[in-house]
Amino acid sequence: ELPGALAFVSSQTGQGAFADLASWPEAHGIAGRAGGDEVCQTLAAAAKLPAPQSFLAWLSVFPNDDAIDRLPVALSWKRIDGVRIAADRSDIADQILISALNVTELGAYVSSQQVWTGTRFDGVSVSQDCVGWTSDLAASTGLVGVAMRRDWQWTDFTDYGCDIDRRIYCFSTAPLLFWSATVGMPSRSITACDRAIAPPCPCCSAAIPGYAPGVSTSVTSGKLWRSASS
Repeated sequence: ELPGALAFVSSQTGQGAFADLASWPEAHGIAGRAGGDEVCQTLAAAAKLPAPQSFLAWLSVFPNDDAIDRLPVALSWKRIDGVRIAADRSDIADQILISALNVTELGAYVSSQQVWTGTRFDGVSVSQDCVGWTSDLAASTGLVGVAMRRDWQWTDFTDYGCDIDRRIYCFSTAPLLFWSATVGMPSRSITACDRAIAPPCPCCSAAIPGYAPGVSTSVTSGKLWRSASS
């Protein structure tokens, strides 16, 4: 088994131009895909995730900057709740994830929320990238995925005008030595361990009293997830 890194779908949404402070204040005015990276790192740092500067946006820029090439070959990825989404980089680009990437950096579960990607099912760029992630115009388009999907539509669903608010996916490039569930984030409901969205959470039963797959369990103290480096 390869070393694991974290990935999440952003809790925040914005239009296709990351330099727009009104749309993406977390990008701090940085334009293009680098602004997406800044959003990921800002959100990871605020959530106290390990190695926040290692998070990169799953965004491609046409014609030659493919999202898949941003990720290390010899890593696996898991969500913030510890559920694995990909065994290695090739697993991300094989049209189906192990589990949907539908958990935010704060541990909240999202359903049919759409996500800016500009990235085909195989991790390669398409021309629908909101003009290199600099346009928030309806006349420009960006390819989106759907956060709750495990098939190719997690990244390659359809394109929309760049004036619509969407989330982004964020992948860390730093392997973790340790990541497990402990009693956690304030007042969070653990519901998406349900098999309808993902396999039952492998660590919830040990970490959260009263947990059962498909049953909402409130967590009201401390931090829910931590790593050896946090």
